[in-house]
Order: sequence, then structure tokens, then C-alpha cells
Amino acid sequence: PKGATKMQAVKIEVNSPGDVELILKGKNSLKGSGGAPSVEKSETNENIGKTGHVVISGDGELNLTPQKSATTAIKVSSTLVINGGTITASAKSNGISGGAVEIAGGRVTAKGGTSNGDAGIYGNTVAISGGTIQASGYNGIGVYGASAGVVITGGAVTAKSTSTRAGGSGIWGRASGEAPCEIEIAGGRVTAAGGRRGNYAIGGSGANAGDKIRISGGTVNLTGWIGGGSRAAEDVIISGGYVKTDSIPGGAVNGKGQKVCYVRADLLTVYGRNKSVYDARIKTPGTVSYGFADTTTDGEGYIYLYLPVSEADTCTELSFDGVIYEGILQEGGLNELTLKSSP
Repeated sequence: PKGATKMQAVKIEVNSPGDVELILKGKNSLKGSGGAPSVEKSETNENIGKTGHVVISGDGELNLTPQKSATTAIKVSSTLVINGGTITASAKSNGISGGAVEIAGGRVTAKGGTSNGDAGIYGNTVAISGGTIQASGYNGIGVYGASAGVVITGGAVTAKSTSTRAGGSGIWGRASGEAPCEIEIAGGRVTAAGGRRGNYAIGGSGANAGDKIRISGGTVNLTGWIGGGSRAAEDVIISGGYVKTDSIPGGAVNGKGQKVCYVRADLLTVYGRNKSVYDARIKTPGTVSYGFADTTTDGEGYIYLYLPVSEADTCTELSFDGVIYEGILQEGGLNELTLKSSP
């Protein structure tokens, strides 16, 4: 759609096998008709397995509010790519649904429905590398990787279960068949929250061998737990990033398989509030590394990390822009790093 347009009981439906690009200009609104999605691209008997991508770009707005009986606002059986625009999508079950969903830019607000498993953004795989995303599901899931999982390498992502009475998760992955499912955060700013009784902010079924949750960078603020299913410590791998969470019930390890524990440092005088963390590293032990890509302090100047448990009561030392902090890090509870020396 191009131009300032408001459409009533209208949808965009494409069944051709080629790629389709929607370039957004001005303000646009689509309601859809009957129980159909507002935007849909699906396979037919003639193009099974040949359906091209749907790419949304531009600097305009697209507001999708299908009729109440519609289960999905945007439904693409192949790959949905969002590179730009301001998109609002809400529906009875899933706000946005794709065989694969890739978001590299734009502003996306997606709201799912009230049933268990409904999601703001639903895809066999979900990959986010940029943009500003707000995804929620009441009694459901914010971002749901229903087969291979979820990968976040950039952008600002807020994913929540908005229920105050029942379960739900912010980010969830579930394996399909015997293939492993992974949730990976390597960059960006991620805020995730589980529902009142389903407190997994980031989780997955953990049903198959190889199912993992990996955090190696970014700034990750969680209201709730990390885990899900029957995950052991080696299934949650934290090797970088600001990671603030309520709990990891099964524990976690780093990339070398070493047990990690919860750590905090007051870096207000080093970097300030809500500032990027740079020139940071683990100084002692020298054999351990930690990723600080896209990592920032919080509004009080703190940073939260998961670092290897100290060996034999020896101190772990970290350098932040030449300022040395140290602490003996132990399992259970929050470990505080203290200032050792300034440059």
C-alpha cells in the first residue's frame, strides 16, 4: 500500500510463487474480511515448496486489525522479512505468523491472543537483527520459535506474556520432531517477562538432545526465569552480556562447560547510567573470556553478569576501562564485585 489510505474489510492476499514486497508510505489500515488475515501469502497446490518471501519495507505505517474471528493478522507460509515501516498487528491467536520471520528494521508491535501457545510473533524460526519490537501474548508468548528456535543479534526487543493470572513466557522455543531447538541472544537489548504463574521469561520445552539457551552478548533484562522443561545446567550457556534474571532453576555453564554464578558490579563511576560498557575483560583467571557486545549499565550504573565460580577461594578479577574489580564468586545468591584499584 502506498499513500495515506484507510481500508475497511479489505485484505492483501497473494498466492503466486514469487517474492512480494510491500513498500509502506503514509498511514495505512487493513481490517481483512471474514476470518481471514489482513495480509496473507500462502501455498497452493501448484506452488507447494516454491513460495517466495514477503518483504515489508518503507517508512510508512501499517495498522492491521482483522475481524474478531481471524486467528492471525499477518500470515505467510514461507518467510516474512520486515526491513522498515511501523507495523501494528493483533489477532485472536497470533499477531504475526510465518514459516520463518526475519526482522532487521522498523517498529513492530504484535499482540497474540488468550490461549496457551498464542504469540505476538510466531514462526518455525524467528531471527531479529534490528528494529524496535514489542511482542506480547495474553496467557501466551511474546516471541515463539516453534521449531528451530529464536535468534536475536540486534535491535530492541520487548517480549512478554501479559497475563496476571496464568502462565506464558516472554521468549519460548519448542523443538519439532527430533531436531534441536535453540534460543540464542548475541546482541541487542532484550526485555522479557513471563506470566504470573508461568515465570519463564526465556524458556523452551528442552525435550530434545541439543536443545539450548545461549546468551553471549547484549543487554538482557528478565522478569522471571531462564529454563523450562527438564533442562540441566549444560543446556543454559551464558558466555557474555548483561544478564539480569530472577532465577535459573537448573543452573548454567559458560562456553567451556564451567558452572557460572550470578554477579553484580557497581560501575556508576566508570561508565555512568545506561551507558555502553567498553574495554572490559576478565583479567584473572586469564583462561576465561566473556563477551560484552551491546552491553550497557542499568539506570543505577550496575552491570549483572554470569561468571565462572571461583576456584579454591581465589579471587576473580575484571577490568572495566582499566578499573579493576574483584571478588570470590560462589554458587547461590548474588555475588558483589568490589573495587580493587583505579588506573
